[in-house]
Amino acid sequence: MKSYFTHASFFAPAIVFLLYARLAAGDEGWDTAYMFGGGLALVHGIWLLSKHRDHAIAMGVDLYLLIGGILALVYPQAILLWGAKLGAAAALGCVLAVSLAAAAISPPRSVHERKLAMLMVGATAAAAVFALLAHDIPFVGNVLPVIGLVLVQGALRKRVSAA
Repeated sequence: MKSYFTHASFFAPAIVFLLYARLAAGDEGWDTAYMFGGGLALVHGIWLLSKHRDHAIAMGVDLYLLIGGILALVYPQAILLWGAKLGAAAALGCVLAVSLAAAAISPPRSVHERKLAMLMVGATAAAAVFALLAHDIPFVGNVLPVIGLVLVQGALRKRVSAA
């Protein structure tokens, strides 16, 4: 149970964002949900950077919410494209950007870990492309690529631990 809550804490801003958007705001309040989620993501992202630098998926989701919050403030009409049209593809694009940045600036610990990091970048790119191509089918385009990426990340983490 502790493990479940630990993993959920990495996605707390996204969970709050989705709950607010669906339960409190309905279809009309996505801009407010993004502003609220973006604010939470900023604080959460700072926490992740200070304590859990190896969670590119969570940091990418925070980046997605932060960009959504900024868009909601400066150009609210863009929220429809960012959230509804691009959906998970935008979030996975942010995860890809974080993964690439992490791979570029992280000192290589071992050849094996570097190879696994590049596999994660490849898996993230594939998930983002799949989400973009299947964005018209909500479950297939928004849920499956994210679940697949989380499963791949878990498998790669196990390989790093075993090495």
